[in-house]
Amino acid sequence: MIRVVEKIPMTRRLETNVQFFGRFTWKDLIRLCLPVALALLVAPPIERNHIMWLITVGIGGWLGVIWYGIRPNGYTLDYQLYHLIRWFLSGSN
Repeated sequence: MIRVVEKIPMTRRLETNVQFFGRFTWKDLIRLCLPVALALLVAPPIERNHIMWLITVGIGGWLGVIWYGIRPNGYTLDYQLYHLIRWFLSGSN
């Protein structure tokens, strides 16, 4: 039996986002982790006050989840903010 295989060349560059755990892109991971990392930088040392450290990191975690999860009109908040600033600076009507 002879198999006929037709080769079709790629006509353009394949543009797909790499997704971690089948869901998160690298931008999503930044949206989730950046507020926690910033909270760890400004949190008081854990040796002095455990409760304040946990509250600060918890608030950072919630802000990351909100930043990732809320998508007005299907776009993320940082995307909306970027275009709002661009719209104001361009002097549109």
